Amino acid sequence: MKNSTCRIPEIPGFSTDDWPAIETALATGCPVQLTQHWRETLESDWVGGEIRLAHRGTELFIHAKLVDDRPSNRITVWNQRAWCEGDTLELFLWDESRENYYELHITPENQRLQLHFPDPASLKAPGKTLADWTIDESLFESRTRVNADQSGWEVFIRIDLAVLYKGFAPAQPFRFHFGRYDYQPGRAEPVLSSNAPFTVLNFHRRHEWAAAELI
Repeated sequence: MKNSTCRIPEIPGFSTDDWPAIETALATGCPVQLTQHWRETLESDWVGGEIRLAHRGTELFIHAKLVDDRPSNRITVWNQRAWCEGDTLELFLWDESRENYYELHITPENQRLQLHFPDPASLKAPGKTLADWTIDESLFESRTRVNADQSGWEVFIRIDLAVLYKGFAPAQPFRFHFGRYDYQPGRAEPVLSSNAPFTVLNFHRRHEWAAAELI
């Protein structure tokens, strides 16, 4: 599957404290679907999710609606291993003109794991632990809510790309990736989903992340 460019539209200002306003504002955003491209067929327990992206200047807005059964995650403070402890949505961001990239996790309870890697080789650097890559200061604004009937959850993210990458300009192309860990009741392992056309399951294959431009 060819990885096409996500053309992310600019939208007017809106209230980020109001879920109906968020959904209305991002309704025209670039749609992104989560699936399992590395498999010939979807897992029987796979469930869907749609994400939309929009921007204003260098601020990137993201609204995710994820089908789920009793969404939850056990982490209680930032920068714990969110992907090991329950439902998690991951956002990866990379300005291709530089080597460093970011991996950001959000749970249904709006806890975060924020990681910054200087380059792809960092993942295999000897003697390094998760703490070597975590960032304590908040990198973005986020809101989450779980459906009243526990049938899914939503995520809103506002992140300034010029804060992550000093000198980033709206005309600058970049790459992104969404990964999902869906811990369904009764399963020993999570169901994984991604928007990238991975040929093998590895969320850090940056050349297969979605290309994007702000328009």
